[in-house]
Amino acid sequence: MAAADGAGGLSFLIGVDNHSRLHLNGVDPHSGHAMYVCICNALTDRDIHAAVADGTDSFASLRDATGCSNCCGNCEDVARSVFDEAVTARSRPLGLPSFAHAA
Repeated sequence: MAAADGAGGLSFLIGVDNHSRLHLNGVDPHSGHAMYVCICNALTDRDIHAAVADGTDSFASLRDATGCSNCCGNCEDVARSVFDEAVTARSRPLGLPSFAHAA
């Protein structure tokens, strides 16, 4: 995004969305696009999925191993969401949908 500065030139505004919702906006998280979840530690959604596939079984363990949400904390909500998504995906190894069971 470019914006005019007071001297008649252009200045460029660069923004990083720490709470990117790529996977929530209809983009398939497995489409080849990695989403940065934790900017402070350069941690992507793929990194979280890989950690879960390698046996990370709690968010606290993920935080200890990667530093995710230990710095500024802005990523914690999205990181937890991606972690939960990864745990759910791991429990369905064939990628089959889960169905609610009637009580």
